[in-house]
Amino acid sequence: MTLKISLRSVAATAILLFLFSSCVPFSGGRGSGPEDNPLRVMSYNVRYDSPDDGRNRWENRRDLLVSQVLFHHPHVIGTQEVLPNQLGYLRRQLDDYDYVGEGRDGGDEGEYSALFYDKRKLRLEDSGTFWLSPTSGRVSTGWDAALPRVVTWARLRRLDTRESFIAFNTHFDHRGEQARLESAKLLVNMISQLNRDRLPVVVTGDLNLTPDTEAIGILTGYLRDAYAVSPVRLGPEGTFTGFDYDAPAERRIDYIMVSPGVEVLRFATLTDAVNRRFPSDHFPVVAEVVLP
Repeated sequence: MTLKISLRSVAATAILLFLFSSCVPFSGGRGSGPEDNPLRVMSYNVRYDSPDDGRNRWENRRDLLVSQVLFHHPHVIGTQEVLPNQLGYLRRQLDDYDYVGEGRDGGDEGEYSALFYDKRKLRLEDSGTFWLSPTSGRVSTGWDAALPRVVTWARLRRLDTRESFIAFNTHFDHRGEQARLESAKLLVNMISQLNRDRLPVVVTGDLNLTPDTEAIGILTGYLRDAYAVSPVRLGPEGTFTGFDYDAPAERRIDYIMVSPGVEVLRFATLTDAVNRRFPSDHFPVVAEVVLP
C-alpha cells in the first residue's frame, strides 16, 4: 500500500513539473536566440515624383509602395529619390516610423536620401548628413557628378536588446564615373570617422554600380555585401526595371552592406506588382541580419 501511494505521488509530481515547465520560456530553445529576433533592413529607391511617368506617376503607385513597406515592416529603411511631397506622404502613411535626413540641395530642398526607422523599436541617438564631394560638410557637387549627392546616417539603439548600431544611406551619382569611385572612398572614410565606438554598421543605397566595378570593390573591402553572403536569397539578382514589367531586371545596383561580424540570415529582392505595374522603377531589397 505504501509503495502504491509513493508511485502515485511521483507520477503526480512529474505531471505538475511538466505542466509548469510548459508555461515557462525555455532558455536556449527555439525563439530565444538572436537569430529569432533579427534586425530587418530595407533599401528602396522610390523613384522621384515625375509628371513624365504617365501611368507610373507617383499618385498611381504610392499606395502599393506603402503597403509593401508595411507588410515587410523593416526596422530601418534607406530611401532614395524622395522629393519633399513624397516625404510628406510617406510620413503620414508610415505611422510607426520617423525619419532623419535633409534634401541634397540643403534643408528641405531637392531629393532626400531619408533614413526611416521604426520608432516603436528603435531610439535615435545621433544623426547627420554629409555630401559626397571634397567639401562634404556643405551643399556641393563632387568631382564629375551631375548632381549633388548626400549620405544620411543615424546612430540607433534597439529598445528590446539595447544594441546600438549605425545606419548609412546614400544614392551615388548616375553619370559621374570618377564621382562614384571617389564617393566609395569617402563613404568608407566617413564610416570610420563617425563610428569611433566601433559599432555594427549597415549601409543601404542605390549605388548605380554593378558588383564587378572598382568602386563596389572598395566598399566590399571594408563591408560585406548582404546579397553575396546571405545563405538564403529570394528573387532576382537585378534590381532596376525602368517600370518595364516584361523585361528581366539584369543590373544589380541597389545594395545592403554590413560590417564584419554582422550575420546575414536572409536576403530578398521584392518583385511585387499589381496589374503588371510596379510601385517603383527599382525593386526594393530587404535583409534580416543579426548584430554581433
